[in-house]
Amino acid sequence: MRPPPQQDNLPLSIAHHLLLVAIRRKALESVDNLEGLFAGTQNEICFKQEWRQMPVLLVGGWVGLSIKSYDEPATTGSMTEYIASRGKHLRYETTISFYALRKRAATDLANAFGADEARALMGHHPDSRVLEKHYWDLTSTSNISAATLGEDCQMRVREMKLDGLRLVFDRIRSGCLEFDSRIC
Repeated sequence: MRPPPQQDNLPLSIAHHLLLVAIRRKALESVDNLEGLFAGTQNEICFKQEWRQMPVLLVGGWVGLSIKSYDEPATTGSMTEYIASRGKHLRYETTISFYALRKRAATDLANAFGADEARALMGHHPDSRVLEKHYWDLTSTSNISAATLGEDCQMRVREMKLDGLRLVFDRIRSGCLEFDSRIC
């Protein structure tokens, strides 16, 4: 796993979050805490044998204040509800869902790497147009006014990306976006 190139993006890395969950549960071989992780010299981090078939995200108790079972994985419905409640807590106007996250990821991938690579990364057939029809949101990254007026079309795209990043990090700094230890 590669770390995000910008240190500010580390709290948003799913892979690093899952690594923290594994460390908290003592599920890793030869790593018991963060100090052990940083002091380690191994190239790979392995799960202990008894943890390899265990779920990572667990069924929570009432309002997420407890864990019902360490053997039972969380359902997709409960994870969708959790994501929606986090979005509501962050004051998003629309409901966040896994589809919305996938659509945003597809748009970001297509804008960064192009349609063909995005299709491959999304698992779509190379000859399909599923990406363009259902996922790639050109309205959020296209400046039709600038194009028709002969202005720099990419300037607004850069501004929109910066505005989005500023919003996320402002919310992190203000305490609206916080690490929720209940899911661990």
